[in-house]
Amino acid sequence: MLTVPAMLAQATVNANPSVGFAALMILGGLFLLSVGGESLVAGASRLALRFRLTPTVIGLTVVAAGTSLPELVVSLIAQVKGSSDLAVGNVIGSNIFNIGMVLGVLALFRVMPIPGSTAKLEFPVLLATSLAILWIARGG
Repeated sequence: MLTVPAMLAQATVNANPSVGFAALMILGGLFLLSVGGESLVAGASRLALRFRLTPTVIGLTVVAAGTSLPELVVSLIAQVKGSSDLAVGNVIGSNIFNIGMVLGVLALFRVMPIPGSTAKLEFPVLLATSLAILWIARGG
């Protein structure tokens, strides 16, 4: 019986897929992503109603965990295959995308005021954490 790490280690990627096959895989992935996202939100909403939780609590726990699972799987596969740099880059890249792209697109449609506490506490903590990760990644 294969364990999960053994199955991940055996996962292979076709290096030269045809254009049609690649397009089909992309479309299939987008479809499954859409269906999975809808299911996640519907399930989280039912969970919130059942346990009388606020949408904020659900968003910060269930939905956040569900949207982080793809990064977790990629990081696990990378680690099992000995590419720990890819695992770290995946996490950092995901955070950069979430902060820059998501907030950037939202800011195009609506002014987003930043509370004083965010500027005084959260931005310095974000900067310090980012610098610490950079220092650790460089072998410090």
